Amino acid sequence: MLHEEPQTMADTVAGQAQGAFMPGMGDNLVWPGLMRKLARQNPGHDR
Repeated sequence: MLHEEPQTMADTVAGQAQGAFMPGMGDNLVWPGLMRKLARQNPGHDR
């Protein structure tokens, strides 16, 4: 069952994550690390 959260929740989460996803800043640090972790934990996920 899908549960839809209120817009205020989406706004809160977006505000908390804003620093990590500033173009050219945090996204260049966070995303590659997450992809390396995924590759370690789930080899072959991209096939």
